Amino acid sequence: MRSSFSTFLPLIAVIIMVAVSISSGCSSQDEVNNATLGEINSIEKLADNRLIAIDFTTQDEIFYSQLGASETQYKEALDKLYALGPTFYLEGYGYEARIKSLQFKIDFLDVCSELAAVDDEAEAIFQTSTPEFRTGLVEVLNDYQNIRQRILFLQVMGGDIDKNLISSDYTQAIGVIRGELDAMLESLNSNISFLEEYR
Repeated sequence: MRSSFSTFLPLIAVIIMVAVSISSGCSSQDEVNNATLGEINSIEKLADNRLIAIDFTTQDEIFYSQLGASETQYKEALDKLYALGPTFYLEGYGYEARIKSLQFKIDFLDVCSELAAVDDEAEAIFQTSTPEFRTGLVEVLNDYQNIRQRILFLQVMGGDIDKNLISSDYTQAIGVIRGELDAMLESLNSNISFLEEYR
């Protein structure tokens, strides 16, 4: 019996060492994942705070720089979240909701930039001659209609985000965006109606 047990001692030692190694590796990976999630949270929070403070009625250089900075940070957070994947801290539907939330914020800022650019074009066509005005008018109206469809899509997308699956630290910006989308759509419809009279 003693001879048989001593034969298995090396094997038992190896199994224990492997188990300890695996446990240590998992613990290290958890620490890395936790640190990465903390970094994602910090990046998104910075972008959220900037977005909430943006004055959407003033389309100046500061406005454009704030849009660009927040969009860049949201994209960085989204890329890191994709690379991280679902973790013990962010599983299943919570992970998917966070992905959708970040994409919603990114798409909103992209629409803001696009709409501001078309607004500038709409003002510019009134400084052109008749042939150029007509061509420009058609292009601006087409652009406005495309943006209108994007806004309608974002309104649906925002309504589909389950905020119960996301920390309240990152949902305030969603509420701000949904309010801005309503205001943008109202303004856009008004601009389209005004320009349609010149067709």
